[in-house]
Amino acid sequence: MYESYATEYMRKYNEELEQLGDFQFAEKIVEARIFHGMEGCVIFYIAESAMDESMNFLPQTFGGVLPLRPNGVTVSNQEKIPLFLILQSTTGNLLKVGMRKGGQKTQDRLFIPPDLPKEKLFCSWSLNPHFLNPANNGGGDLSLTGMAITPLRRKENDSYIDLPTRRYILSPFIETNSGKVFRQYTWIGAEVFFNPEKMDMGGVEAKNRASGDIKVLHFSTQLGAHKVIDKESYFSKPAISSADYLRKKCDELEALINDPQTLEPAVQKFLETDENKRMVKFDAIEIYPRAPLGNGKFYTDFACKRADGDYHLIEIEDPNKPIYTAKSCEQAAHLTHALSQVKDWLNLIETQRSFVEAQDGLKGIHKPTGEVIAGRDSHLLGKDAKERFDYDRKESKIVIRTYDMLLAQLRTLASSIEQFSASS
Repeated sequence: MYESYATEYMRKYNEELEQLGDFQFAEKIVEARIFHGMEGCVIFYIAESAMDESMNFLPQTFGGVLPLRPNGVTVSNQEKIPLFLILQSTTGNLLKVGMRKGGQKTQDRLFIPPDLPKEKLFCSWSLNPHFLNPANNGGGDLSLTGMAITPLRRKENDSYIDLPTRRYILSPFIETNSGKVFRQYTWIGAEVFFNPEKMDMGGVEAKNRASGDIKVLHFSTQLGAHKVIDKESYFSKPAISSADYLRKKCDELEALINDPQTLEPAVQKFLETDENKRMVKFDAIEIYPRAPLGNGKFYTDFACKRADGDYHLIEIEDPNKPIYTAKSCEQAAHLTHALSQVKDWLNLIETQRSFVEAQDGLKGIHKPTGEVIAGRDSHLLGKDAKERFDYDRKESKIVIRTYDMLLAQLRTLASSIEQFSASS
């Protein structure tokens, strides 16, 4: 059962990775390693870079070296050994299973097992050889020395019952003094299952979990979440902590546009930073703020490279200027101008595509789409204004959104990201 589950997980993860394109920490899975323990099991997903290094750095426990099996699944049955001992030995004491001192009858403070003696760390810690190389070492701002995980529990009468639980854990990253960033371990991520025999371990669930895990890694690292979220929270609960981080960024943007003194340049400055630019189009492969078109004839506020290789061009406007006139409900001049400007961009590309591709560096641009973000939902309170806005959005080939619509979409995304950890 677990072998077929892990195989399907790997296949789906690598398939989604190809669709997302290149991004920081993007790496294929080449093998799954399953270790069974008394209370459950752990599956380590080995990174492709491990194929270039010694097999001694792969997760392994009792029984000696487990050779790398590209595109395969390796199983180690240790049902008589506590899961916490397996996790600590295979990760050099990084992962510890939290226990309750009071047993099942009280919800006592979490107790972390003591450090393992060196003689119980066995053959390998699965540490990343790239990091161990003296030429690369010399830092560790993003590294962790330990994290605790525990199964979910439910109170029934005076007792607490351990529930079937999945915990997904990302390998921490090492940032050296030279600025290079490496995975701390040779595994990309690890699934820890408590009471897995009571969980859905079928192919559909494997696909859903793999899809969620790669999307969280893609989005959160592109947004820079791994650098600013509490380290243990991020690596042990990447979906929940990334969703909370996105909500925090939404709150910051909303506070900015709620200020009546805020003008377009301030919004541009906020959104074009490396940690915020993904907010304008979170599914883009890359985003270029203030990108030139026609060798400087025009400048987009944002040029977003889509997953299909083409581009989405965005113009942002002042959030506090009404987008429809109060009396006649006609488009305000600045919205009309913004839409006209985006049309000019698209016409330029249609007539001079080769020139734009060569001179502006927008490789692969073919038939881009356009968007204007302007105003607030509060500008559409009147029935006539709302009907006119809906009509303009339906008829225009250019996407029109208010800032509130952008925030609503991002907050929905945060809820979706959080659902990736629903089985945890």
